[in-house]
Amino acid sequence: MISFSELNANNEESLVCRLSEGREELYDEIFEIVSSFSDSLGEGADFAFCRFEDLLLVRIYDGENYVFVYPIALSDEARDTDALEQIRLYAVREEIPLLFCDVPPEALAVLEDFFRYTEAYGEGD
Repeated sequence: MISFSELNANNEESLVCRLSEGREELYDEIFEIVSSFSDSLGEGADFAFCRFEDLLLVRIYDGENYVFVYPIALSDEARDTDALEQIRLYAVREEIPLLFCDVPPEALAVLEDFFRYTEAYGEGD
């Protein structure tokens, strides 16, 4: 079961340490990704992160909607379908709609196969 950790400008370093625990070789990559999101914190969105196997999961709350960034692979062996199932279960448990952003074009077919109802909104949405 996945559990997201909130990110704010003051806990960026400790969050990266927790995400890379036991996988120190991923530290720099995770730090770079988390730092890129923390730069946007001033815009009013809330960010939360979770590592699932070799994937980084990001949840964004924009004040109205929860949006999930398509799982970010941290290794060549990462399987995004396993993470998609965990995100789906999380959304059901929290009773929130399942919305993805930053979906790579090659992953659209995966989402359409994995979920009964999908709809794409423009390039990059």
